[in-house]
Amino acid sequence: MGSSHYAGSMLPAERRRRLVSIIVAHGSALTAQLASSLGVSEVTIRSDLAYLERTGSVRRTHGGAVATTQGELIANFATRAVLNWDAKLRIARAAAALIRPGEAIIVDAGTTTYALAQAVKPNLGITVFTHGINVAQQFASLGDCDVFVLGGVLSSDNAETIDDGHDHRLDDVVAHYAFLGAGAVDADFDVTEASFGLVTSKRNMARAARRKVLLADSSKWSIRSHVKAMPLASFDIVITDDDLPKKDQSRIRDLGIDLRLV
Repeated sequence: MGSSHYAGSMLPAERRRRLVSIIVAHGSALTAQLASSLGVSEVTIRSDLAYLERTGSVRRTHGGAVATTQGELIANFATRAVLNWDAKLRIARAAAALIRPGEAIIVDAGTTTYALAQAVKPNLGITVFTHGINVAQQFASLGDCDVFVLGGVLSSDNAETIDDGHDHRLDDVVAHYAFLGAGAVDADFDVTEASFGLVTSKRNMARAARRKVLLADSSKWSIRSHVKAMPLASFDIVITDDDLPKKDQSRIRDLGIDLRLV
């Protein structure tokens, strides 16, 4: 474990995310090692570990802590979240600007949609349907949202449930927007995902919304994933960053899609 000369100035939430990542990466860690790695006192580390144990992120042992399944979910999500984070924040803010008071929205799981949940202003009185566990928690923290968590099997890799065909909560829903992410957008302009379960969830969410909005930073484009979810042409709005190649920008506009570059 390497040392960090600046970690002592971290906010507690960021320090605790680092702790979870270190413990998951090694399976376990000693308090003294963690204190040295993050440049803080062992008293601070013990306090952090007590907090993380209460949230289920780690399990304390004599002199340290070991990883839990919940901690692995947090670490996996955090690793993906830092990729192109500035672009994801800009995309999230542009998407949040679409939401009006009292609307019903559907929000996919993922790092960009989690950024969207963070960007939404309080006091809008909206209704949110999502299968993202952390997305639901973030919207619930606003205090004035009705939040419905869609059912399914909890993913072992992501903080989300995957549609197992038994949750019919969206059958009678007509949302104003579905904000969807993408595992990738391939060269044929198909939105793809890594599994059939993820594809089923995405299709069901798309069907229940009047307008579909794709949130995908430029790193997701021209990459082939495993399973086709839907053609890009089925989206009304695409929000991405301005690093997307000009030729792809032109192709999107040619499909009649409202392309918004941030």
